[in-house]
Amino acid sequence: MVIGLLGCGVVGGGVADRVLRGPVVHGLTLSLARVLVRDLAKPRTPQSVKPHLTTSALDVMCDSKVSVIAECIGGLEPAGEYVESALRDGKHVVTANKALIAERGAHLSAVAAARGVALRYEAAVGGAIPVVRTLRQLVEVDEITEVGGVINGTTNFILSAMEEGAELADALGEAQRCGFAEADASTDLEGVDAAFKLAILAATAFGAWPAWRSIARRGISDVSKGDLAQARRDGTRLRLVAYARREKEGIAATVTPAFVPLNHPFAAPQGVENVVRIVGRCTGPVLMAGLGAGRDATASAVLSDVSDIAAWLAAGGRSVARFAAPEPIREMNTVPLALDEARGSYPIWEDVTLGHARGEIVSAAGS
Repeated sequence: MVIGLLGCGVVGGGVADRVLRGPVVHGLTLSLARVLVRDLAKPRTPQSVKPHLTTSALDVMCDSKVSVIAECIGGLEPAGEYVESALRDGKHVVTANKALIAERGAHLSAVAAARGVALRYEAAVGGAIPVVRTLRQLVEVDEITEVGGVINGTTNFILSAMEEGAELADALGEAQRCGFAEADASTDLEGVDAAFKLAILAATAFGAWPAWRSIARRGISDVSKGDLAQARRDGTRLRLVAYARREKEGIAATVTPAFVPLNHPFAAPQGVENVVRIVGRCTGPVLMAGLGAGRDATASAVLSDVSDIAAWLAAGGRSVARFAAPEPIREMNTVPLALDEARGSYPIWEDVTLGHARGEIVSAAGS
């Protein structure tokens, strides 16, 4: 099973490292074709990827041996052009690109469904936590009423460091040095990244793609040490919460810093950890936690999607209806999620579920 790789940065390098070991999944040996990069002279990890590097997208996209394209470039273009082209050429695509899926997921899913191929994006949300596939399984048997949690590892890393006394700028710098944040971290700090991910979760849970810009959003750039001190005094933690639920008016959603009681699951993640809660009308709450950022965690999520595709190919393409079922392609807008109480600048997070118990966090450190 031959994989063409677009991008060899933090995540792409992690994917290349794993594939170059020649793992066997569902009886198929994974192998790496060409790897698209912008600069052949740039140091790469692992170094063994060097012979595979190319600056020509055609070397990757037009290789007839490639059955799966793994897109790890990020951003809308040229990634969007490559992904759509691959799907139209009958190649499966896996991606970690939350911006692209949040912006064009409805269109790309329709293209994939029309061609009978897979578009998979487990790595776009939650790092190593298999939240997208869990949602896909649950919606087959239940109506999802709520989904969300702490889904941005960078901001959680920063808030955790600030709880220990660091300034926001210093915590951000450390996140960048560790590879958890980009040089321009504005999408993390302003809650845009969390809105991307919430849009993907909402589309999977509720059967329609929200316009991510319609999600009420506030980031952590204004959080101060005083806010963290207030949280300590009140027995809470300040966390960036992203949440969506069904309401009579439609889908209500928000991304906001909130004071979360210490006994609530959303207060539990430290560093780059994420926590996601799904509430089904019949199943009740399902909670998952694990590493939400980083090279290895995200590469694991990419490879989990590749494994799904390998299982389908190993079965000779049978069970295609379940595997390549059309994604939700309707579009929807959201309404602001009502948060009744506030302390200072930020709301107090209070659950308004259907009376279900909070449940236990299920560790998902790897995929």
